[in-house]
Amino acid sequence: MPILQNRRHEAFAQARAKGALLKAAFEDAGFAPDASHASRLGREPGVADVSPGSLRELRLTMLEVDRLRQNLADRRDNERRGEEFRQSMGI
Repeated sequence: MPILQNRRHEAFAQARAKGALLKAAFEDAGFAPDASHASRLGREPGVADVSPGSLRELRLTMLEVDRLRQNLADRRDNERRGEEFRQSMGI
């Protein structure tokens, strides 16, 4: 997810992604308490895209990418060691 240009909108979206209720996230982001404005901001494009589910999915994707990178690095390391072994044995 791209970072929102408005700092308070970003803070609101991050709080919502962590599971905060609309009103609490609105106030935590530095806005004056107002439930109707919190609801309106929660429907804004970009802000509404950040949800606990999408954040969880992003974390899982990043974990999978890290796992795949590590597997690739391990495979390359094993191939390099095998080649070094073959060279040392004159094969």
